[in-house]
Amino acid sequence: LDPPSLAAFHERVRILLDEHDSWANPAVVARHGTVMIASVPFGAPLPPTADLPIIRDAFTTLQPAISDSYVSSTRRIPSVAVAVPVLREGHARYLLVVALRPEYLSDALMKVVPEEGVAGVFDRKLRFVARARDPLAWIGRPPGEKLMRAMQGGREGVIRSTTREGEPTFTSWTYLSNGWSVGVATPSAPLDAALTSYLATLSGLWLAMLGVGLMLARVLWARLGRNL
Repeated sequence: LDPPSLAAFHERVRILLDEHDSWANPAVVARHGTVMIASVPFGAPLPPTADLPIIRDAFTTLQPAISDSYVSSTRRIPSVAVAVPVLREGHARYLLVVALRPEYLSDALMKVVPEEGVAGVFDRKLRFVARARDPLAWIGRPPGEKLMRAMQGGREGVIRSTTREGEPTFTSWTYLSNGWSVGVATPSAPLDAALTSYLATLSGLWLAMLGVGLMLARVLWARLGRNL
């Protein structure tokens, strides 16, 4: 990534971009600003460097960092980026910053979530970065108000809530080590129906036992009455 080899690196990244469906727009960022963007012809004017906290964090900590949801300056759509330091003699000379395609995380989520369920991944500001149902309509937006309040109040839990589609659910969530969080919603109707059936069975048994108890009480009272 030295200046004389940046043009060759740019061309290689453009080739790799076609081979990695998760990448959206790799860039090389120096402390003074962006020096290369894969989607921009090499040597052409570049847009201003996005003011992302992960750029400062990666330069400071020398560790990879992942962003919250932001609007890309080149594609104008919600994005998530990963910044990886390029080290020279213990110092971060550049960052390789790769934006992930908005649908990539959602596609991965859909593969592990049952069709009847809903799941989402949220950034540190509790905005969707992935959703297992109708993702592009919700990426960059917050969850429902009830779930938002619950997630703001605890690092994990389970509540009754309603999905963005209006479906009643039991929703559980937990926070990840990087500050993101995951929520999983399961339709509450089957559980409510099972509970109703269970309560109906218990009620029937209770009424039957009550009837038997009343009969025994009458028999006992009749016997006592004859002895008095």
